[in-house]
Amino acid sequence: MATNLGKHFHNARRERGLTRADIARKVGYTNANKGIRRIQRFEEIGRVDGDLLERLSLVLDVDRETIERLSMQDLREWLHRHADPRPRYYKIGQKGPMPVPAHVSDEGAIFLAQREAVENKAPVRLILSPRITFLIGADGKVEEILEHAVPLPTLPVGGV
Repeated sequence: MATNLGKHFHNARRERGLTRADIARKVGYTNANKGIRRIQRFEEIGRVDGDLLERLSLVLDVDRETIERLSMQDLREWLHRHADPRPRYYKIGQKGPMPVPAHVSDEGAIFLAQREAVENKAPVRLILSPRITFLIGADGKVEEILEHAVPLPTLPVGGV
């Protein structure tokens, strides 16, 4: 399933009249086939390594704000598709689970967990559902997203 971010890069490449092979060479792949496969995977299903995303953004002139906006849109859509009615909670360091208030959106829960991590100077584990867990460092940056059974959208490197 294509993501908003993948579609945006696909359209930017096509608007410039570039093939995937052209882009693979421009971002530095010496093995064009490997680059083509990675670009295709990004455009078609939204999976991309942070370093390739950065290089593609430079070559196709896509700014950080657009990447973050589309990434958050993809995350919201993904969370909506994979919503689970079970209670959401977070853990600060070794402290016991604390519930995420019911009126807080999933995106708000991520920001809440990031703020708690910074304020407590401790890592936070945010459990949004049995399928989705965010690991947030003491600096408030999303370090890892653990998912079970379904792939997650690409997020900007270094947190939200």
